[in-house]
Amino acid sequence: GHLYGQAVRGVRVLALRAAYEKVATQAPRPCNGNDDDCDGMVDEALMACACTMCGASGVEVCNALDDDCNGMADDGLDPMLCACAPGGPGRSMEICNGRDDDCDTHVDESSVTGRACAGFGDPCTANTDCSSTLCTGDAFDMYCTHGCTTVGDPGDCPSGYRCWHDPSVGGTNRCRRDYPRCGGNRDCASGYVCAPTCDDVGTAVVTECRPAIPAGVPAPSACTRDRECASNTCLSTGICTAVCASDLDCSTGYRCVLQGYPDCGGRGYVGHCLDACDCDTECPSSQLCQPYVHAVLPPATATTVGACDTSYGPLAPGAACNNAMGMYCAHAICSRSGAGFCTQVCSATCGCPTGIGPCGPSTVTFPNLGSYAAMTCGTM
Repeated sequence: GHLYGQAVRGVRVLALRAAYEKVATQAPRPCNGNDDDCDGMVDEALMACACTMCGASGVEVCNALDDDCNGMADDGLDPMLCACAPGGPGRSMEICNGRDDDCDTHVDESSVTGRACAGFGDPCTANTDCSSTLCTGDAFDMYCTHGCTTVGDPGDCPSGYRCWHDPSVGGTNRCRRDYPRCGGNRDCASGYVCAPTCDDVGTAVVTECRPAIPAGVPAPSACTRDRECASNTCLSTGICTAVCASDLDCSTGYRCVLQGYPDCGGRGYVGHCLDACDCDTECPSSQLCQPYVHAVLPPATATTVGACDTSYGPLAPGAACNNAMGMYCAHAICSRSGAGFCTQVCSATCGCPTGIGPCGPSTVTFPNLGSYAAMTCGTM
């Protein structure tokens, strides 16, 4: 009976120990440097544990491991900086976004192109190049920046930058380089050109000195596309133009005239140097002498002058026209408030086509600019 009783007690002890081990094995084992499952090994098989028998408790870093042995990986870290922190999106390929996406303790060590991520003010070609995920600029200069809230110079931007308001729907206000204002290339340092852009609130056009387009040719060189010009502006007549405040900014034989600027609300005008003319015979073949507002410096008064450009419509001088009905003149001027006959600019030395002369004083009205004195053919 004694031996039997001992055996029974032994079986009972073994059964209880087995039950305990089963419960211990099934229970979650935290990363804590202890043998929680009573198998003689510490923190074994815990892939996210830095506290195995070969490891030691330390400071939590972004690496998808439990460095401080408290049972949680990357806890206490900002999920906006560490993708593997609780609440973060989890480990992924490293991209430029100010976050450690691959959880290797390094932030933005490479972009999607394999290059190092760019910081504030560094050159870029797309948002994915920048740690801030915001690449700004234009054809002249592209660089990494960040958002801002106080529009103006400098607003809440670093020195040398100004806070620019993006007027587009869903646009981000951003810090832009604070380039000096200019009236023409004469106001800019060597290697820079005067170029149009939008003001801080994005609703009016201003002109600033910008880095010239690399390998771009100066005005009035021949061109086929904008990037061939230092000014990044190739006219439809096939020449590079330059921003101007008056004829003094233009080459000999060119005039400073106002041209519409499509950005910044679409109602702005910028002075550009165009080939001067008083009649068609003074323009290259396939071009016509078109009316423009002459850009002048005070106290001079702006008037209507001619500059060589392409045709504005199909109707020849003398033909009936009506701008409201889309009946447009080749030389842009429809007499009698836009519902008369086609005419054109002229001068004392340039005659008028047969049937619509003679050349005499008149007034030409330009959309968004107003009316200016002119010399045109026939009665207006």
